[in-house]
Amino acid sequence: MTPRQGTFAAFITFGIFGGLWAGSIPTVVARAGVSPAGFGIATTFAAVTTILGLAAAGYVARHLALRTMLIGALATCIGLAAVILNAPGPITFYALILAFSFAAGFCDASMNAEATLVERDLGRPAMAAFHAAISLVIGVLALAGSALSEYFGTFVTAAVAMIGGAAGIALVRRGTPLRPIDRGTRSDPEQTKHRRGPGITLPLVLLGLVVGVSNAGEGSAQMFSAATIRDIAPELAPWAGLGVFAFALCQAFARALTDRARRHVSDPMVILWAVAIAGAGFLVIALSNGIFGVAVGLAIVGVGTAPIVPCGFVLAPKVSGLPAARAIGYMSLVSSLTRIPVPWAFGQVAEMHGYPPAYLLNAVLMAVAFALTLAMVLGRRTTEPR
Repeated sequence: MTPRQGTFAAFITFGIFGGLWAGSIPTVVARAGVSPAGFGIATTFAAVTTILGLAAAGYVARHLALRTMLIGALATCIGLAAVILNAPGPITFYALILAFSFAAGFCDASMNAEATLVERDLGRPAMAAFHAAISLVIGVLALAGSALSEYFGTFVTAAVAMIGGAAGIALVRRGTPLRPIDRGTRSDPEQTKHRRGPGITLPLVLLGLVVGVSNAGEGSAQMFSAATIRDIAPELAPWAGLGVFAFALCQAFARALTDRARRHVSDPMVILWAVAIAGAGFLVIALSNGIFGVAVGLAIVGVGTAPIVPCGFVLAPKVSGLPAARAIGYMSLVSSLTRIPVPWAFGQVAEMHGYPPAYLLNAVLMAVAFALTLAMVLGRRTTEPR
């Protein structure tokens, strides 16, 4: 297997447990006795531990090889996913979602750091294709997960996650090379020759804030869409994963085309257009009072959010001059300023006014992200050498 195929295997494995979990959330939350507001609080703290996991990966990457980190993180995530799917009560659920989120964040950073190096070695855009794979798998398995958990129980869903995850890890072991540990500070002299030195730069801060808004939006679509459909149409409970399916399928399609766009348009400009589209999608959901409107809005959000995170992961080392894992870790810490409060606020609004109006919060944040991205684009133009 090639490193590119090994990285695809890692993203697909992440999508297996992520998709089954996303589709099973309403069943697991209902059995554990967690309210919408309680789930909002849980996802808020889960966002904190996810970011801590992302940052921790940047530190550990100075001492361990990415391949070792990635395989260990995937195995941990699969085990925790199987356990949280069968959480018996609220206390257990809260504890498990924090541990699961930390492991997922650590795995996310390790996986994307390896993907950044694969794209560099290939000499052409490839990052969005990896993210397209994970979106497609999450979409399909969210739909399957909701049906499996509702009809056959979460023990069956957990067994599927473990079998699929074990097969994926075997492929990752075969395809991922054992790279030298990067303990340096510079990612590429060519990328940093116009800057004073590596570190947390203003473009990295702006990028982190925008990525945080996108992460929060994706979280709303993945974590709350199943509950939104179940709330609007209780008779569709076994197929509540349709929302995540629509979101992830459209996101996968858009990501499959993103690398082609990146060959002709700069990453910041791709992000600018993407943020505008995602904001429009959230507005559609917020103004909807039926399943069709919610599904259309989620599809638009999927298209809009598709390029933001992949482009952000590629840009982070370029605008900071740091090795990929550390740059992604720092960017993730900055993203916490916009990423952490949203699940809690979303849950509170959903508790008081229902799920669709809560998506207006994401629409407003996308407008703010548009302004931040525009500032980054204009700043980039004024500092580029003539």
